[in-house]
Amino acid sequence: MSDNTDNTTGITEYFKDRESNYSNRRKLKIVSQTPNEIIVDIERLDEKTGEDGTSVNATTFNEIFAQITAAEKGSVVKVKNSNGEYESKDIQFDSDPQMQINNEATTRANFDDNLQTQISTNTTNISNIFNSITNITNNTAKLQNTQGGFTAGNSSQATAGGAVGMNTTTTSGFAGGHSATSDWGGAIGVNASTQLGGAVGSDAVSTNGGAIGSYTKTGNGFAGGYSARTTDSAGNGIDAIQLGTGTNSTTKTFQVYNFPLLDAVGNINAARMQHYFTGNVNNPDLITSKKLASNGYIKFKSGLAIQWGRTSRIADYKSLNVTYPSESLFTAIPKVAVSNEYSSDDGTWNSAFYIVENSISKSGFKIYSRGNRGGGRIINWIAIGY
Repeated sequence: MSDNTDNTTGITEYFKDRESNYSNRRKLKIVSQTPNEIIVDIERLDEKTGEDGTSVNATTFNEIFAQITAAEKGSVVKVKNSNGEYESKDIQFDSDPQMQINNEATTRANFDDNLQTQISTNTTNISNIFNSITNITNNTAKLQNTQGGFTAGNSSQATAGGAVGMNTTTTSGFAGGHSATSDWGGAIGVNASTQLGGAVGSDAVSTNGGAIGSYTKTGNGFAGGYSARTTDSAGNGIDAIQLGTGTNSTTKTFQVYNFPLLDAVGNINAARMQHYFTGNVNNPDLITSKKLASNGYIKFKSGLAIQWGRTSRIADYKSLNVTYPSESLFTAIPKVAVSNEYSSDDGTWNSAFYIVENSISKSGFKIYSRGNRGGGRIINWIAIGY
């Protein structure tokens, strides 16, 4: 214990305040924790701006007690020496004894006042620390409730799940953010809400599906991106998919922004297939032109062309010139195949038909029919080439 003497009063100052900011700040380090008890270590966490103050411990108080005992026995006083400094001396009544006694009484009274101030200050600090520990103990229910859940935040509620933030509520899921709510799913963000699904973002809402992004909403489907929604005309969540800002109101379909991509049975929307028919992408098998009819054609970017058709009825022993639906599609003579559709009005098959020799060209060919019935025939044909 330091022995600092005030040269003005001659009174020994055994105690000094610690010079610091946040003198009452302490750090609690959790050693162990149960639902009913928290054990912590306490250490100072202020910012020292000067020297340390006087420690309050057994050694200090023992020294104080020794000084008090010596003073009570009247054996030691502080007197000024020839250098003007105070030093310890045995009491010598070489002047008015009553004056010396009064001076000693004043010195002891000042000492007692300083000691009491230090004790009161440290008692207050210790009391504040224990009050903090008591508050933590009393709030054990906020760390883990009786059913094992966790809540943190004013008016937060959880059964077996976790609720973090003001007014958050969950059963066995997780809710994080001001006024976030969930049942068995997860809701993260202010006003985020879900039952069994997931909702992430400010005002994100889902039932059993997933909603990710601010102001998203879905039923059992998925909505991702700012203000992406899968809702019906009344604003109720439906089972559909929406990516990007926009609303998909058709159940079981998939939409990107405002572009429908898949219908309810998985077919690609025709508008999304336009590049396959215009040849605007670099793929040799894409279609460049087509005519889808009973007499039609299709041409691929690679140059391959297919044409097909159905003739009118050809009378027996007569020929018919066939012209391709597109006379400019072939750049070389194609391969042609023909087949009989039916032969006569009474349904009987009659004799052969054939392509006239050397009649196949880049624009058409000739068919000859031969038979013994008057009904004639209708021929289906197909031509393939470049």
